Amino acid sequence: MGESTDRILLLPVWREVPIYSEAERTVLELTEYVTKLSETGVPSNVYDRVRTHFDEKQIVDSAMSRYSNPSVSFKI
Repeated sequence: MGESTDRILLLPVWREVPIYSEAERTVLELTEYVTKLSETGVPSNVYDRVRTHFDEKQIVDSAMSRYSNPSVSFKI
């Protein structure tokens, strides 16, 4: 299991390559906004797109596994 080397190496240009699914792209976009919270926060339309692919538990589990303070990510 795991990801191929190509998929990992292409993460910095995920917007330009067709190898990521729409669900993966939404998570990558959310991740970009979450890592830049101090600049703009996460727009509601990004959350809306993520919710079309993942339920609330999946979104929270994902945030908790990646960030030390997920409450900031979710505007709690």
